[in-house]
Amino acid sequence: MQSVSVPDEVQLLMESYKEQAQSAFSDHLSGIYVYGSIALGAFASGKSDIDFLTVFQNEPTREDLTSIQNIHKRLQRTNPLAKRMDGMYLSAEHLGKTNQQIPSYIYVADGKVRQGYWDINAVTWWTVKHHGIPVYGPEPAELELSIGWDNVVDAMNINLNVYWNKRAEYAALYLVDELLADAVCTLSRILYTLECKEIGSKVQATQYALHTLPAHWHSILTDALQIRQGEKRKIGLVSRWRRAKETQAFIRFIIQHCNNRHMLTSIKA
Repeated sequence: MQSVSVPDEVQLLMESYKEQAQSAFSDHLSGIYVYGSIALGAFASGKSDIDFLTVFQNEPTREDLTSIQNIHKRLQRTNPLAKRMDGMYLSAEHLGKTNQQIPSYIYVADGKVRQGYWDINAVTWWTVKHHGIPVYGPEPAELELSIGWDNVVDAMNINLNVYWNKRAEYAALYLVDELLADAVCTLSRILYTLECKEIGSKVQATQYALHTLPAHWHSILTDALQIRQGEKRKIGLVSRWRRAKETQAFIRFIIQHCNNRHMLTSIKA
């Protein structure tokens, strides 16, 4: 593993995971990759998830599912950090595909192994290919991942004009600190992605927004960063509601701003 890029606590966990995966799936294990905040150099100890992708030569079987469940149970018994592992188990033929293009697959979230659909999108594949860290297997650049920047832009368009367009209708959501921070930081990340033509961390993107957007938005951006970094403050209901409405306005501003600057196409859900 690239120890310079991976925090020691994560490296120890992933080495243990690799050994168990190699033992259980030696015949058809193709690769294990870390992506997400770790690969982007933004891992926050005690907060960030450990995003990983495990690749099999063929479709995982029922026996593989049982082995996967046992591996994660063992890891969680010996290392509390294992409960923050969020990952997917995919066959090589499904790399680069969307959730709509492949059957349900095995994934891990919140410490539980499930069958269904998880974190597959253009941003995931771009991050894996260009920033992914190999725990086992070939370099990510060698994987058959046909992902272009236009695919990332399309994903940003859908995210903005479908998902966030709907979320902008409900100011009351942003009375909750975590939802406020997630909205502001995620919208900042979409802005950063489109403006800078690269994938960055949410903190990096929010700091970019602070330096590039009009001063009117600096207060809500600063609040979002402070919440994300774990700062707690007592805020009265009137101020909290004002801040929620400002978050709603920020979402609408970023949608319009990105549509205008990057000629995105309006999408109807």
